[in-house]
Amino acid sequence: MHMGILANIAAATPSNFKHSQDCGYKYVMIATNQFEINEAMEKIRAINSDGPILLELRIQTGHRKNLGRPTRSTDENRQDFMHFLQLN
Repeated sequence: MHMGILANIAAATPSNFKHSQDCGYKYVMIATNQFEINEAMEKIRAINSDGPILLELRIQTGHRKNLGRPTRSTDENRQDFMHFLQLN
């Protein structure tokens, strides 16, 4: 299975599909907000084991009505996110 199919699977939302667990991830966590991300990162750091570990970040669909064009590159956003993860 190609990883690109995951978007189609997500759209279909089959209740019996557990990709991450069936692929051998030892730990699977889900976060829907900043508090849960921080909490999950604490748990990940506390795990005294090798991975693989999957942290699924669930986001809201859609966008703000006044959403402008991006002013930063995707690489800058990635760097900011990596920095956030290191701090938390």
